[in-house]
Amino acid sequence: MSTLQGEFGAISPIFRGPFLTRVAYNDHVPMFEELADYHLAFAPPKSEKPLREWFQFFYDLLFEHYRGEYIYKNVIANQVYLEHESFTDSLFISEMQTGWCRADAVILNGTSSVYEIKTEYDTLDRLDRQLENYRKVFDKINVLTTSRKAELVLKRVEEIIGVAYLSDEGEIVYVQEPVSNKPNTDPATMFNCMRQSEFCQAIKMAFDDVPNVPTAFLYSECIELFKTLDPEYAHDLMVACLRIRGKRKAHIDLIESAPECLKHACLEYSKPQYMATRIKKKLKEPLTCPSTFRSCEEDALN
Repeated sequence: MSTLQGEFGAISPIFRGPFLTRVAYNDHVPMFEELADYHLAFAPPKSEKPLREWFQFFYDLLFEHYRGEYIYKNVIANQVYLEHESFTDSLFISEMQTGWCRADAVILNGTSSVYEIKTEYDTLDRLDRQLENYRKVFDKINVLTTSRKAELVLKRVEEIIGVAYLSDEGEIVYVQEPVSNKPNTDPATMFNCMRQSEFCQAIKMAFDDVPNVPTAFLYSECIELFKTLDPEYAHDLMVACLRIRGKRKAHIDLIESAPECLKHACLEYSKPQYMATRIKKKLKEPLTCPSTFRSCEEDALN
């Protein structure tokens, strides 16, 4: 482990779903106080400052000293997704299971875009296999990395693959734009990216009805039908059916009200709506503000 990973890597967990749940339960203060003590030389906020400022303080430390995966995902969430898309017409998925691997960030709107992230702490060892897998599923394929690694990536990928780097100022800069890969996608692989309710909807859209078979045979019957579809049409069906997942109002309210540093964490958050509402409220309160919330159990019953 590098010195930077040891010194600043401990900050990263506060930008993950489990820690947001701790915020909902009002169990977040000890972690912030411990991190503040450790990073006292950087002048952390006073305890009376809103929680959102504490998150921003630690995000700025990560951005300046340890640009791990969360920084890249959050930039994609802000600059690519939230600036240009609406929740009613698009979907952002983090760590989407795609064949044998998980795609770092996926945006589904009128088409599909995938982003494979390679930070300065990552190797390129698996990149070729990852891109091979993404070619079977996504229209626009992108690799987002550092300025130094962008040149290395450019030398080993096809012209169809987008290659970009995260600038010192935090902007996504393309050295090669992605080209549509939709004709090369594989219906069988795309089928396996969908849940049962989603692939049933796709089959109904394509064939007007779902096979009338016992549940145990539904998957095998449906995938055989889906494999007969034109790849581009199958791709568009997958996108349309995945987008149905969407977000509920409380989660949308949380995402929209959250500071930029927390956008990706809130996009990922999938716990019950009352917890999203709690987090939204806590972000506006001072770090050490006594909780005025009822218990989570009480909220769940209402």
